[in-house]
Amino acid sequence: MAEGNNTETATGSTIPTWPPFHDVGGIANFRDIGGYQSTLLSVNGNPKVVRRGLVFRCADPSGVTDEGIETMNRLGIRKVYDLRSNAEVSKPGKVREWEGAERVYLPVFLDEDYSPQAIAERWHNYATQGCAGFVRAYNSIIDSSTSSTHPYKPLATLINHLVTLPSATATSSAFALLPDPILLHCTAGKDRTGVLCAIVLSLLGIPDHSIAEEYGLTDIGLGSIRSTLVSRLLAETPLKWNKDGAERMASSRSENMVAFLQEVRRTYGSVEGMVQAKLCDEFGGEAGVASVVGRLRGVMLEDAAVDAPGHH
Repeated sequence: MAEGNNTETATGSTIPTWPPFHDVGGIANFRDIGGYQSTLLSVNGNPKVVRRGLVFRCADPSGVTDEGIETMNRLGIRKVYDLRSNAEVSKPGKVREWEGAERVYLPVFLDEDYSPQAIAERWHNYATQGCAGFVRAYNSIIDSSTSSTHPYKPLATLINHLVTLPSATATSSAFALLPDPILLHCTAGKDRTGVLCAIVLSLLGIPDHSIAEEYGLTDIGLGSIRSTLVSRLLAETPLKWNKDGAERMASSRSENMVAFLQEVRRTYGSVEGMVQAKLCDEFGGEAGVASVVGRLRGVMLEDAAVDAPGHH
């Protein structure tokens, strides 16, 4: 992956603008999750990669500029899935909507997940040395987003969007029959966003090391905004006086994602096995899950180009 220029935001923070990142005014950590090579092959034995231009991810977009909105409209983004909780979006100025895209409220955690005990446990997990705390935190993201009692059903909703194609017409081309491009975000675009993107990529046959590489790009994508996040954690959270813990919480170390995916495999056999166990009823049984995963692969995978990330 070749690095290019960075751009400076209105607050003086620098964010990368080279692929897979996009320069979207007022939004940090904005990138395309496409391009990674799958272990799955086409029927004629050719390698497959994740199609670019379908799923974008970013940090909180509430500061987007008019130029940033124009950029997203050019990228064709029609839905913006907001994974933040009510406690976050209810703060003044934290929700921004714009013409051309529909904001979809899709919280991973519900109000009851913000009890003092639940919050304290999350802070502790993220601040703990090693990978174990992140694995526990990421398991809680999966448990909440796949709960049968969750009214918004975040993971199922995301997958359903990606396998729902426009109605064919007499003039439709094969390339037109793709889902509308989406933007997925939470606050930093790191944990909730990272876990759901990792599940999708794993279902597409992307190896763990490539998923971890994609996850780790957030350390780059946040640019100097990351230091602001650390300062905020030290000022406003139970991590006061725990700078090492705040640094860990604001990080996206690839080994944390690898450890999480390994734990999913130990528990369920595979990521698809986890989806079978968690969303079997939602997708109409084992055959329904298999069908949905097959459709997801059919939509989001395409023939590989020689410059795909992870292509060796």
